[in-house]
Amino acid sequence: MSGYGRASLTAVKACQRNPARSPADAWEAAVEKEFASPASRDKPCPRGAFLGLCAEGLVSGIPAKSYTDSIQNRRYARNAVKLLREDPELAKNLTQLWCRVSQKGHNHQMDVVVALWRAGFILP
Repeated sequence: MSGYGRASLTAVKACQRNPARSPADAWEAAVEKEFASPASRDKPCPRGAFLGLCAEGLVSGIPAKSYTDSIQNRRYARNAVKLLREDPELAKNLTQLWCRVSQKGHNHQMDVVVALWRAGFILP
């Protein structure tokens, strides 16, 4: 599992332990622990995917609410969840999942989606 996958799990668990905590704050704390590099901590694509799933109400224990203004990464993550629901085997191949979501270069969005999916944090 990638660092962004681990950060997403850490952030969800933090929000579940403390429902008053915002997913954005939980994400920032999680990537702070996970990455030494400021560039890795500040990467917008996995953050947008994570907060987009939260905003859509797709993450267990996190209410749907506006957490991000990311449109594209939110859409990528939402579409990936839809595909995983149709074909859970896609969770075994991030490249194939990403190719079905977008023709652009993958930037860790699927690491977030698949980590949450495998952990059972994506709501049915």
